[in-house]
Amino acid sequence: VSLQFAINDKKGYVLIIDKPYTTFSEKQLKVIRKKLKKLFESDKKNIIWIMHNAQFDLSQVLTQLGVKWVYNTIYDTQLFIHLLDENLIVKKHDYSRLKDKAAEYFNFTLYEKEAIDARGEGNLLALPKDKFVTYAGMDAYVTYRLFMYLKAYAKEIGYWSKACKLLKYVYSPALKSFCKISLNGFYIDKKQLQWLLSSKSPILGRLEGIKQY
Repeated sequence: VSLQFAINDKKGYVLIIDKPYTTFSEKQLKVIRKKLKKLFESDKKNIIWIMHNAQFDLSQVLTQLGVKWVYNTIYDTQLFIHLLDENLIVKKHDYSRLKDKAAEYFNFTLYEKEAIDARGEGNLLALPKDKFVTYAGMDAYVTYRLFMYLKAYAKEIGYWSKACKLLKYVYSPALKSFCKISLNGFYIDKKQLQWLLSSKSPILGRLEGIKQY
């Protein structure tokens, strides 16, 4: 329904490109989608994308806008959290949810309960337009703010240089590839896969050994 952007940690910009909220004509939407496609496919070195759970956002960009490939670096704040503490004890699957981390790290609790409940129920489009836009725009600048917090903390512990390289040269290319795979599928050798999942699997055996260690 919308794409939301932020260039700082204070304001989000929401571009509504689909029903039920869009006010653009079909002609205008055609131009907007073309420009967005060009933006995401740009290889200009001064563009860096910051996303939270980037694989989801990236899949939407590829499918909804027809983007062939996002060439610029993507910093995923969800992966950044993992980089800073790979031994994080996961008590529930949403341990790295944007809203939870914003509240935990810098006491950001301005999301409206109505919007949070609607999001949890999968009913965001049932919200009035102004509340939908507020929620969407907030997600953009909170993600930016989360990245700046993580970056500052990484610098404080002397880890930013290494984390930056891992995010840029390992995680960014990997998540782009995994996103493509999740959308397109990939060929497998069924017999080999069954063997790798069996009790004789060298991978599973090694994992068990690591756990015991």
